Amino acid sequence: MDFVIMEMTPYHISDCAALEGECFSEPWSAQMLMDELNSYFAHYFVAMKNLHICGYGGYISVRGEGEITRILVAKEYRKKGLGCAILDKIIENARAQNIYRL
Repeated sequence: MDFVIMEMTPYHISDCAALEGECFSEPWSAQMLMDELNSYFAHYFVAMKNLHICGYGGYISVRGEGEITRILVAKEYRKKGLGCAILDKIIENARAQNIYRL
């Protein structure tokens, strides 16, 4: 798998909002994504291939506990382990933040 998973930045918001529209009947808007990204409690990651966002996911954390809020993968990249890779990144990041309950 030749994907890179990195922290989401404001630069990624418009592409993630477009992906939301492809994946959900009630997608988060670009403003909702920006609000999440700006939250002290939120941690979001994008999966990229050749500068193209293929998926993203994230979680929020409060008082040592986390809740996964989103994991989505573009249709053409499904069934290739990308969703699992995003989940692994979320878990890795949560553990680094001393969060062991998601």
